[in-house]
Amino acid sequence: MSSSTANPQQEPVLEATPERLLAARKAVISSSIGAALEWFDIIVFASFAVVISEIFYPEGDPVFSSSSPSPPLPSPTWFAPSAAWSWAGSPIDVAANRR
Repeated sequence: MSSSTANPQQEPVLEATPERLLAARKAVISSSIGAALEWFDIIVFASFAVVISEIFYPEGDPVFSSSSPSPPLPSPTWFAPSAAWSWAGSPIDVAANRR
């Protein structure tokens, strides 16, 4: 019996080639830009919630007028993953990934 504990099914470690580093850098930059734009959108909407509530909702109920614009705020967090899961097997996604 040999004393080696090599696992024949273990995959080799990928080397950090310049192409892989460039692809990783592009992915990080693109993800950061997307996250920054999403946060910017949420901050702008939250900033205008006061103006929206004063224009479109009645003045008599301050709790209702300040809480009515609030439900759309978490929607990017809820709907982005569900949209990604729903499109995972679509023909558009399959065609886009063939490239």
